[in-house]
Amino acid sequence: MRFTGTRIVALCAGALVIIGVALALPAFAASPGKNGRILFSSNRGQSDQAAAVYDIYSMNPDGSDVKRLTTDGKSSGPAASPDGRRIAFVSNRDGDYDLYVMNADGSQVSRLTNVKGVDSVPSWSPDGTHLVFTSDRGGNPDIWVIAADGSAPIQLTTHAGRDFDPAWSPAGTLISFSSTRDNGVTQQVYVMNADGSGQKLLTPLTSFNLMSTWAPDGSRIAFLSGRDGTKEVYAMNPDGTGQTRITDDPNNDEQPTWSPDGKQIAFLRLIGSNGDIWTIGVDGSGARRLTSDPGVDAGPEWAVAVKSPSPPTGSCTITGTAGANTLNGTAKADVICGLGGKDTIRGRGGNDILRGGPGNDSLDGGPGKDVADGGPGRDVCVAETKRSC
Repeated sequence: MRFTGTRIVALCAGALVIIGVALALPAFAASPGKNGRILFSSNRGQSDQAAAVYDIYSMNPDGSDVKRLTTDGKSSGPAASPDGRRIAFVSNRDGDYDLYVMNADGSQVSRLTNVKGVDSVPSWSPDGTHLVFTSDRGGNPDIWVIAADGSAPIQLTTHAGRDFDPAWSPAGTLISFSSTRDNGVTQQVYVMNADGSGQKLLTPLTSFNLMSTWAPDGSRIAFLSGRDGTKEVYAMNPDGTGQTRITDDPNNDEQPTWSPDGKQIAFLRLIGSNGDIWTIGVDGSGARRLTSDPGVDAGPEWAVAVKSPSPPTGSCTITGTAGANTLNGTAKADVICGLGGKDTIRGRGGNDILRGGPGNDSLDGGPGKDVADGGPGRDVCVAETKRSC
């Protein structure tokens, strides 16, 4: 999502200095997933459609079952976690534009950043442990990374101009972003290593190009381009070759996001002052309008379908929520299941089964012959048998 308030985040210019950072994420085998709900921001229901009153909504991939997830009128820019259970977003509900996170149903909202300035455009690392985002906390818009709990901020770019719109590759090794560093005015798409090194221009300087987003298998990058007179969605290889046009419409098409199965792209189409969410096949066929509200529906983000976790064997006797939990077992043999978030799970006695679920979990079986299954994320397990730890 490339959207804050009523305007697209479009920032400008400068000169590059790469700084050394200590950020080492594992590489992942990227693969398509099952299509889940589409998140978007909207000012629907407002008497003044020019007002900067936006909330986050979700809907089925066919546009049905629209649900409102925030109600403060100051939230936008949803970014779905890799497992589809959490949503990072931008809000100025507390004064400044900061990053927040909530469950996929809008519950358990927590603030991730609290720094003077504007933090925006979050994108998850593929293991769900970090977020990359744009921040001007240093006086100029640059690319930053934080842990998923908001800790350990690291600045990846220190350009004299403006770097923005970061997107993490599915393999976790690259980050694409937009910048005006080459001529101070026109936005272009760049790519860099996840530690900020190896920054490289991908798009031609003859027109503006921005809002990059990765295909779920990492083979293509979709982006907005103005090279044909109107704003259209294009796609290219990760090295900048093979640039092809996806949309072809007299209206402006922007803010692309891939479907988790890699077969479609959702995007914003602006017709006059009205904006709605559309989808199209990656070959440019089958354009379909999903929303038709008189307000502005923008910044689509296509989440993966949420999988219901199940324990290694047996049914859960103690179950957490989608947030961070501290779960303690009993003196008997327990099956303790965390459903997501940063869980602390402890067995008290007996032969326990501990399942962390998505997130960075701490699992300690305690006395007995225990099985610890950390699940997705960076987990710490203390048990006789360890899985995904």
